[in-house]
Formats: sequence, C-alpha cells, structure tokens
Amino acid sequence: MTTSVRARRPCRSGEGLYGSSKAAPRHAVQVLAQELADHGVTVNTIRPTAGAGPGVFTEPVPDHPVRQFVARPAGIGRRTGNVDDVAGAVEYLASGLEAWVSGQSLLISGGALQ
Repeated sequence: MTTSVRARRPCRSGEGLYGSSKAAPRHAVQVLAQELADHGVTVNTIRPTAGAGPGVFTEPVPDHPVRQFVARPAGIGRRTGNVDDVAGAVEYLASGLEAWVSGQSLLISGGALQ
C-alpha cells in the first residue's frame, strides 16, 4: 500500500480529506499485519514524499507550496527524490528481505526532515 507523509502529520487547511484518506490505509496495514502474521504474510506501506517526476504536479502552479518544497533539495546527496528511489523501497518490501518487517510505514524521504 502507498500512503503519504500526511498520514502521520496534520494537514494544512484545505487538505483534511486528503490526509484522512491516507491515514486509513496506514491503520489497515497495522491491523492486517497482526491478522496475517500467523500465516507468514508481511504487510507494509510506503510513504514517499513529493519528488521530481510525474504524479505530483498535474497543473502548472509555480507558487504552490509543494512545488517550492520539492525545489529545495534535501536529504541524501542534497537532491530531490525520484520514481527510482520509490521503486527501490518497493523492491525491498517485495524481495523477501523484509521477512521480519511488518505493520510498518516506510518513509521515503532521503532523510529530509518532514
């Protein structure tokens, strides 16, 4: 499952429905992890931050706060994350290496403060 950084942090004014929609999957992951543990199934979610590439900006709004956030590279290598960064985290969770990781929400931010 994919959620958002808004699943753990209060939203700004006007983002209440968005934040609520991201909090529900986070809760579901925690419950499903407990319910499926006896079957050896792990259940996790990823929380990618806004990054470069498709999916964030569908309309050109140059002064949008999220666009300004993404334009300020931070974290590993002082760069903005991208689709490949998210794909690497998903690959880890699907690889079998996460056998003892369940009920977690993996923040994909490059270490940048949220």
